[in-house]
Amino acid sequence: MGQESVGLTVTGSWFVDYRPTKLKITLSNLDTQTGTLPRVGLTDGEDYIANVNNYVSGADIDLDWSAALDMLYLTVTAIAPVGQHFYVTDVYFY
Repeated sequence: MGQESVGLTVTGSWFVDYRPTKLKITLSNLDTQTGTLPRVGLTDGEDYIANVNNYVSGADIDLDWSAALDMLYLTVTAIAPVGQHFYVTDVYFY
């Protein structure tokens, strides 16, 4: 079963001082006909590196490191309707 909200915490040390310029997420099982597209957030714990509403699967997200430290949390949240489930199948930083 898919999720209404997915939160990932970055682990290891690969992300320290890593500053990609783009993020792309592939989602499956997302009902784009009846639901609102999900919100995507990437933070350092306090400041947003990316914050996108109505994310379309596979679209490029520009990353802004101007106020941020190292990435820490990635969230993908279905906005509506309640009970809309989806899968995060791929996450690309480049």
